Amino acid sequence: MTNTVKDVLNQVKGMSQNIVRTAIPILLYGTYTYLTQNNRRHEDRAIAFKQSDISADTSYGRAASAICSSDMDSYYENNALRALKRDESDAYYEAVIAIANSQMSSYYKADAISNL
Repeated sequence: MTNTVKDVLNQVKGMSQNIVRTAIPILLYGTYTYLTQNNRRHEDRAIAFKQSDISADTSYGRAASAICSSDMDSYYENNALRALKRDESDAYYEAVIAIANSQMSSYYKADAISNL
């Protein structure tokens, strides 16, 4: 009778190992696919924003242009563009331009623009 219990336990152990061996690659592939598609969506939004009709002679347009031409990573650039407010004072837009042209990392630039 003990051999039967041991056999059943070994079968359960083997099945669980097979399940884990199968599940890990699926989870890794799914995570990779989600992350790359999510990043691609952010880049697509930033490209669409750059190609939209924004007049460079307005304060808003100059600020958006400064963000787009800065050396920010596309993810943070998109966050900064989404955080950019319309119909603000010229001082606000000058601050955004100064932040975009600064030597900070992309994360801090986007964070500073979001918190203005």
